[in-house]
Amino acid sequence: MANILYRYLHETQHPITGLLESFPRSEDPELQGVGFTYDLALACLVFTHHRSLSEAGRIAEFFRSMPLPTLHGQDFNPAYHVRHGLPALESTVHLGPMAWVALALARYGPATGQLVYLRRAEELLLWAGQHVPSQDGGFAMGLVPPWTDRYSVENNWAYYYIPKRASADDYSHQQMLVAMLKGKVKVLIVIGQFLRGPNWQFY
Repeated sequence: MANILYRYLHETQHPITGLLESFPRSEDPELQGVGFTYDLALACLVFTHHRSLSEAGRIAEFFRSMPLPTLHGQDFNPAYHVRHGLPALESTVHLGPMAWVALALARYGPATGQLVYLRRAEELLLWAGQHVPSQDGGFAMGLVPPWTDRYSVENNWAYYYIPKRASADDYSHQQMLVAMLKGKVKVLIVIGQFLRGPNWQFY
């Protein structure tokens, strides 16, 4: 299965930017030539798992070289044009895509011994912890309404899986990820039931 996924992604990867189109056969003009950040992060993970580190590195470097997100910026946008790497569709910051990018970087860095990528994953987690609304250890989906009242189990899983994965490895810098989030999780026992509030929505 890994080989099948690799071949498909390899054939889809843009020869110049290294990004991948999410819906290459779509007839929707808004989706043509667009790669969603979720998909790019997942492709980086697949390439890394397959030990196709040059292909993974092109995606990892695309995100590593970005400045940290800002409230009104377009870095770590949910989608990008694969031909030139510019933001596509909506311009906003969501925890989910950013957490998946951090997950991909945290996997790629130790796989290559280039801990600069792991450090960027750490910086993204720190940034999210400081800027994304949270309660009882769970993070909202975004920075502005209505996303501040919406919580995604998937987003929080991705966010908290990174230090969990890091703790299984022997790279000293990875232990910083574990220490950074120590005491942050209060519940996270029953998935989908760790956040409660009158106006909160789950996804």
